[in-house]
Amino acid sequence: MSSCGKYLMNNKGVDCDDDIYTIQYADISQEKFDRPIEFKPLETTLPGKGMSFIDSIGTKFYFRSSYGVSNYKIICVDLEKPGDENWVDVVPENEMNVLNDVYSVNGLIIATYMENVSDKLKVFDFEGKFIQDIQLPGIGSAAGRGSGKYFIYKFTSFTDPGSISVVDLTTFEVKRIASTKLGSVNTDDFQTDQVWFPSKDGTQIPMFCIRKKCTLPNIEEKPEKPIVTMLYGYGGFNVNIAPAFSATRLVLLNNLGGMLCVCTLRGGGEFGEKWHKQGMLETKQNCFDDFCAAAEFLISKGITSADKLHMNGGSNGGLLVTACAN
Repeated sequence: MSSCGKYLMNNKGVDCDDDIYTIQYADISQEKFDRPIEFKPLETTLPGKGMSFIDSIGTKFYFRSSYGVSNYKIICVDLEKPGDENWVDVVPENEMNVLNDVYSVNGLIIATYMENVSDKLKVFDFEGKFIQDIQLPGIGSAAGRGSGKYFIYKFTSFTDPGSISVVDLTTFEVKRIASTKLGSVNTDDFQTDQVWFPSKDGTQIPMFCIRKKCTLPNIEEKPEKPIVTMLYGYGGFNVNIAPAFSATRLVLLNNLGGMLCVCTLRGGGEFGEKWHKQGMLETKQNCFDDFCAAAEFLISKGITSADKLHMNGGSNGGLLVTACAN
């Protein structure tokens, strides 16, 4: 529903492909809700559109869209001339970073971009002018919602179970109002670094390395002895493996002196549709090669050894682990 309460949106699916549907809208400003709501088509079925409604201003509707791009953009569709030839790019595609979420708050657009597998928050107006960034605590994931002049978001990371912050969009002051405690565990004792390494075909692959600072202070230096390491991967179905907290994994880091390595494999959606397609169907081998290259990188750096390296994955990641184990 639009923030003004006038329009109700509906995406009518055609088949199992989420990117093929008809966009419908209804003016409910005079609706008594005593009969079925009548929706009108905004646009006929068009493959590859990937449209999600943001908000409306007058007759102008704003969408996050993958129409003609890989990493999504923000477009404007005017009800008075809704044909796709009249669509306007408000915030063009960022060719490096994927636009994952968009919020309409207090007359502004809050856009969540995935930059090198970590969320970044950017503020635009509805003309597409960049206003400023909203600073996050570090490597992690953010999700939020608007309330009046405030944007409220939750931030999580590999070692932070979550904190809630409020942004005053008139001053852009950020205030943390709540955080989850971990008993005697001090999250400042942990370190997360992102390293890059070449896969079999030379493609640079990123990987997060998470551990206690005392386990390995500097990721560029070889530890005194190989570290027990859990290597996790997924690499499929356009799924983003973003930084997320796990109490089980924290036991490995905090109590067992181990390290968690989360590899960003081709086949996922972390770098857009091109990255996805490089690890699916006839190119699925790239996903396996990336995971094997991650293991070889960790061993070659002396961070771990073959007898202390453990692979982990579920569902599509289970296929990954099985293929690489053989």
